[in-house]
Amino acid sequence: MLSQLRTMDESEISMTKQKMRVKWLNNGDTNSKFFHFRLRWRSAKNDIVGLHINGVWCEEPNMVKIHIKSYSENTFEAKIGLKLNLDGISFKNNFEVDNELFCSIISESEILEAVSQCGSSKSSRPDGYNFFFIKNN
Repeated sequence: MLSQLRTMDESEISMTKQKMRVKWLNNGDTNSKFFHFRLRWRSAKNDIVGLHINGVWCEEPNMVKIHIKSYSENTFEAKIGLKLNLDGISFKNNFEVDNELFCSIISESEILEAVSQCGSSKSSRPDGYNFFFIKNN
């Protein structure tokens, strides 16, 4: 009985996934309500609720953060003696040009040009206002 229930549950999950794939293929990356729902769902799915720390399940955020931080530091610490030598290699230096570009004031015409190049059905945010609305108002 339990195995039949599990099989039914797995087939229902599989069918739901297939329906979602079809819907994704139809709607895709149109920055629609569906697209942003999928982003929020994926983000929630990727949240770390807790960890096994020394064999004990822990959901306390500060302990989880401390454990992840110490694990990352131990895993990715710099190894002594592994230094990169870049002597004699010249790099193109455009710092002045880049600095002027990044610090310059953006004109209204540049903004209008950037908006006009965006697809009308695309949206810059999940608030529902797409570029068609922005272009026509």
